[in-house]
Amino acid sequence: MTSMEEAIRIKTEMEGGWLAQPGVTGVDVGRRTVDGQLTDEPVIRIYVADRRDAAKRLKLPAMIRGVHVQVIERRFELH
Repeated sequence: MTSMEEAIRIKTEMEGGWLAQPGVTGVDVGRRTVDGQLTDEPVIRIYVADRRDAAKRLKLPAMIRGVHVQVIERRFELH
């Protein structure tokens, strides 16, 4: 299993390109959820404004260098 530190390095390297794509609202690293259960496996989470639109237009990987990538629909608001 890839370490959290390696997942953070990959995210740091790749996030600029992801954030430059229209509809991508954020990128972070956390623990993977499988069937509603939190695991110890790191995951790179890419947040998008519209998941269906992102699936059609964006080329987001399911895994990169052994780290799973999860695409999550979420919009953020500044308060």
